[in-house]
Amino acid sequence: MASVYATFAARGHYCAPLVLTSVTTADHRGLPVPGPSCSRAMSVRTADSVTTMLHGVVQDGTGAPAGLSNRDDAGKTGTTDGHRQVWFTGFTPQLSAAAVVSDTQAPLGSLSDRSYHGVFVGEAFGGTLAGPIWKGAMTGALAGQPSVALPKVALPKAKPSSDDVDAAAAKKAAAKKAAAARVKPAVAHAAGAPRPAHRPAHHPAHHRKAVHRRPARH
Repeated sequence: MASVYATFAARGHYCAPLVLTSVTTADHRGLPVPGPSCSRAMSVRTADSVTTMLHGVVQDGTGAPAGLSNRDDAGKTGTTDGHRQVWFTGFTPQLSAAAVVSDTQAPLGSLSDRSYHGVFVGEAFGGTLAGPIWKGAMTGALAGQPSVALPKVALPKAKPSSDDVDAAAAKKAAAKKAAAARVKPAVAHAAGAPRPAHRPAHHPAHHRKAVHRRPARH
């Protein structure tokens, strides 16, 4: 897994894993070590696109607990069915590594609801259990190394599918219907309210008292 992810870091070049760095004889003579066997496995554009997506995983995705704080990195979490194995594989421009947590004897049991070095883990996931192991190992291995930026590309936004469009339209219609339902009772109440009885307009002439004058006596 580490060598596969190293291909992304190398921008599409795959190099077969080589476990030997040097060979020394009993009389301290150095022997030649075979060089790496490398070939192009994918285009630069493809590799950089994968790197860009995997960088997002450690920025604000499931791999955030594994993200390195002082340098560019990228990676991906992995959790098997039943939480029986958890993985995190990631890389920087200089180094790729993989971390896995698993039982060693079959049948494999769940890694959840256990304590690890005094820390209880309710649900085991690649980002929360294997990720911190990867982070600690990479931090130590890269100590003193310069911080190098990963290549990134602008990824096109996916066009919504017909199902997404239909779902958005249905959601909008439901919201409109709910809003109409909230307004309707108030309108119905206003329309069904009894109308006030008609009262004649107030006019001073209606309230004048009749005055009967007697004829004057002579």
